[in-house]
Amino acid sequence: MNISRALAILLAAVAVLSSCSRPLSYEVFVRQSDASDGDYHFELDLSDSTGFYDLYFYTRVDRSRNPGPESRTPMKLDIWWESPSHMVYDETVYMDAGDFRGVRQIYRSGIVPAEYGIWKLCVRPSSVPVSFRGLGIILEQNGTR
Repeated sequence: MNISRALAILLAAVAVLSSCSRPLSYEVFVRQSDASDGDYHFELDLSDSTGFYDLYFYTRVDRSRNPGPESRTPMKLDIWWESPSHMVYDETVYMDAGDFRGVRQIYRSGIVPAEYGIWKLCVRPSSVPVSFRGLGIILEQNGTR
């Protein structure tokens, strides 16, 4: 085998292996019509024991409908986390409803999970504007320890 062919195979192997790395962010949006019983369900992969994470909520209201004054009132979000070992944690936070351009708001920064693995997140918003389109999350790996 000549050197240029071996080098080409090596470079192809390096390219394939480097493209298999895990992405540093994950994003999903659930439309209001797809939310079961008004609950928004997400699964978050927090299995990297060396990483810490930032989690954002984002939403948007429909431009074609008058959002009304309730869109200026913060939405109440009842939140349940379920750990990989099925422990449940809950809390309530508030978020701006946003406008037709959308809003992205930090929920938690520097998350280091108590358990590594797949966590389930359930969010139940209330006081949503009539023109509410849905709720999304953005999970970003913020760095490593």
